Amino acid sequence: MSNLNLNLLPRKPFFKRLFRPILSSVVVLAIVPFSVMLVNYISDSISESSLKAEISDMDNRVQGMSKRLQSNQVYVGYEEMKKVADQLELSRTDWNYFINRIEIHLPGGAKYTSLTSQGNQGLQIGFVFERMSDVITYIARLEKEPGIEAVKLSSITKSGESATEDNLELTSNHTVNIDVFFHHKSR
Repeated sequence: MSNLNLNLLPRKPFFKRLFRPILSSVVVLAIVPFSVMLVNYISDSISESSLKAEISDMDNRVQGMSKRLQSNQVYVGYEEMKKVADQLELSRTDWNYFINRIEIHLPGGAKYTSLTSQGNQGLQIGFVFERMSDVITYIARLEKEPGIEAVKLSSITKSGESATEDNLELTSNHTVNIDVFFHHKSR
């Protein structure tokens, strides 16, 4: 005889047979991300609270160390001396720097006749130049020099005219007084 299917129960539709497994897998898929987010939130809050505890502990350590430093007489004396040294450094003028800046543009044949300090602000310098054009060029170059605030021509006199018969050359000297003012702490 042939195999007959004698199942007398009515056949369930496809949807009814798979409803429970599909529903359970959807619920599991919804619960898994929520569980992961919950675990991350809890671990973040734990690490945040531990970080806050470490920060407050470090703040307490820093305060304790600063109190020990402030009570240390050697450190207090050092800080006071450092403030005085900084004030002296700010009020000091580096004359070598400024004189080098003034000499660098001095034309050939020109020379110093006098150099007088005007406090910490500048210098009054006496020069002798061979040509008037050298005076004008020199002052223009000084005005462009960094660290020099102002250049003022105080006086100029023409003197010492001489002529030589051999070369037919007429020379005269120009005695010039120039005031040079500096920016404070320019280097």
